[in-house]
Amino acid sequence: MKKLSLLLVLPIFLTGCFNQQGAGSVSEEPVDDVFDIEVELPEMTEDDFKDTLDAYSELFEEPEGVMSVSGSCNSIAAHSVCVDYMGSYWKNEEFKKLNCSGPDTVYSENSCPYSEIGGCQNGEGTMVETIIWMYQHGGDPITDEVLPHAIGACNAVYGSQWVLPEF
Repeated sequence: MKKLSLLLVLPIFLTGCFNQQGAGSVSEEPVDDVFDIEVELPEMTEDDFKDTLDAYSELFEEPEGVMSVSGSCNSIAAHSVCVDYMGSYWKNEEFKKLNCSGPDTVYSENSCPYSEIGGCQNGEGTMVETIIWMYQHGGDPITDEVLPHAIGACNAVYGSQWVLPEF
């Protein structure tokens, strides 16, 4: 690795050392030719990209059945959000506690409190499924003005969707 780093840095160093304009001056000629490396990568279409994502998604799929909450991370007082851990990955106590170890967070074995406005479900049906519930109270309330942006941001992420609480 050291040899590779040296080979990458050496041309830059030598370009500066053998500058024709004299010591202390900077050449205005581009140095793109120093990094003139051609790599041919196969063209990836949108369908290829989706197929790749689907293949990885299959690795994380959960068996058919009803998902249940195995714990939550409550940060409503500071940030007006609470995370429900749903997938089997979160059955490991240490993973949940590590994920919920920041300041102003409270870990619980119970689900998050009821949210009237909904939340962002990530990785539905996978072993790492979570729902980030948002609230109109707490330390950073989600206002009616901000809510459409939160919904749009959630829905823009592949594998995520805005959900409303079930009654």
